Amino acid sequence: MRTPIGHFHVLETVTPISPMKCETRHILYAQRWIPRFVAKLILRGLVVQFERDIPVWNAKTFQPRPVLVKGDGNIMRFRRWFAQFYPAGQTFRDAVAAARDW
Repeated sequence: MRTPIGHFHVLETVTPISPMKCETRHILYAQRWIPRFVAKLILRGLVVQFERDIPVWNAKTFQPRPVLVKGDGNIMRFRRWFAQFYPAGQTFRDAVAAARDW
């Protein structure tokens, strides 16, 4: 990410641990001349934003034909592309149900 004070690279990894529980790591790479406390402040802001999204993710449900707005992008095209990774004969709804049974 480019900011007025320098460039940063953000790496976020999410690893499923158990049903409804994931381990998330946030890593921020900053240019050497940027003070460590500044990088830590930016990282903390990213973590706060991430945490604010958790209630939204926990409340989401599958909608076969979701109501979309322009800013959502091409969700349906993405769903069709992603379907190639489901086990043979499985739909998105089946994959979600299987994940909940994990």
